[in-house]
Amino acid sequence: QMIQFNGNMQQDICGSNSSPQDTSEGVMSANHSYIESIPENIQNKMQLLTQEEVQILYRLDFYCFDQAGCRKLQHMIQDIDTNGMPPSPHKKAFLDCLIHFMLPLASDVMINQFGNYLCQRIMEVADPASVESLVTHIQNDIVQISLNIHGTRVIQILIERLAKGILEGIHSQIHIIKRPNNLKKKFEDMDGFEFSATHRLYDCILKNVIGKLTEQIVDLTVDMHGNHVIQSLLMVFKAA
Repeated sequence: QMIQFNGNMQQDICGSNSSPQDTSEGVMSANHSYIESIPENIQNKMQLLTQEEVQILYRLDFYCFDQAGCRKLQHMIQDIDTNGMPPSPHKKAFLDCLIHFMLPLASDVMINQFGNYLCQRIMEVADPASVESLVTHIQNDIVQISLNIHGTRVIQILIERLAKGILEGIHSQIHIIKRPNNLKKKFEDMDGFEFSATHRLYDCILKNVIGKLTEQIVDLTVDMHGNHVIQSLLMVFKAA
C-alpha cells in the first residue's frame, strides 16, 4: 500500500485530491489537468514512440507498482549507454517521457518493493535536467524516502550519481588545481578554475538534497535504513 508523503506531490502536480490508491483509470486519464499540462517538448518526443509505449506511459500507475511491469520498463531503458555514448533518439525520447509521466508518482514509486529498482536505474541513466526535475518533485519527501527499506537505496544512488558528476568536473580541471599558486585555495578561488554548467547543476542539486536531509539528520543517523544515506554522504565528502 502506498503512503502519503509530506510533500503531497499527488495533489501539487496533478491538481486533484484523488487517492493514490485509485489506479482504475490510469494516472493520466484520471487527472485531466496533468494531461493538459504536458509541455510541448514532451509532446514532440511522444511522436517518436510506438503506440504500445504511449499506452504504457498512460498506465504508469500500474506498471510502476507491478513486478512484471517494472521489469518491462527497466528492459525498455536498459540499452541506454552510461559510458559517454549518446542513446538513440527513440530510447532517449521514451526515457524523458517516462520520467515526466512518473513525476506525480515518484515518491511512492521510490518506496515500492518493485518500483525502487526502476528508480535506481533511472537515476543512473537520466540526464542532469531530468535528475533535477525528479529531485524537485520529491524534495519534501527525501527524508521519508531515505527512512524506507526500499527508498533508501534510491537516495544513495542519487547521491552517488551527483557526486560522480561533481568529481568529474573537478578532475577535468586537475591541471589548474595542480598549479603551485592554487594548491591551498578553495576551488572557487583558484585562478582559472571553472565548473561547466552541468557540473554546477550537479553541485546545486546535491546541496538541495543535503539541505533537506539535515532537517532530520539525527533521525536519519540512528535509523536502520536512513543511516546508509548519511554514510553515502560521508563517503562523498571523503572522496572530495
